[in-house]
Amino acid sequence: MLTLLVAVLVALPANLKIDEKPSKLPPGLWTAGKLMAVATYDDNEGSHAVYIEQATKRGDLELRAFGYVKAAGWSKQWQATDFVRDCELDKVLDYRPGSLRVTDLDDDGIAEVTFAYELTCAGDVSPHTRKLLMYEGTAKYALRGETLVDIGNGEKAGGSYELDPALKNGPAVFSDHLKARWLELNGK
Repeated sequence: MLTLLVAVLVALPANLKIDEKPSKLPPGLWTAGKLMAVATYDDNEGSHAVYIEQATKRGDLELRAFGYVKAAGWSKQWQATDFVRDCELDKVLDYRPGSLRVTDLDDDGIAEVTFAYELTCAGDVSPHTRKLLMYEGTAKYALRGETLVDIGNGEKAGGSYELDPALKNGPAVFSDHLKARWLELNGK
């Protein structure tokens, strides 16, 4: 675990900047929702911008994350979209503050971007669905599961996750990193 921590601390892309209270995007990009987080960095592919936005449309919640690389202009590398629709109960779709990270865990000169969000449509204190996503270039890796919640009297529910099939065949350092981040998000 210490080796993994050292690798995360050492293997960072150049010019890394993460802003979780952003007021604007880099010139040439635009948002259609409330801007939640922005990261800019350089790696062997060029200059990058990643941003996460949330929107409400006719009572439905939507979260979108975008990864762009700049050559002559901005070009979209990836997009993740999720939503909570047609929910008559308590609905949640929130970017998890502090979860946006940019690393180069496999030291190949191409950065990985990791972030988490939570969603639910429920009327009780049950765990929310959590998704922890990682992109390296256009490749997507994920852990999907539940938040850990205290349901009373010190009893806890949730906290489990499943590995995305891509992680089972991907670099071990990616799954190790995502598992460690999951535990951090659960407060362990």
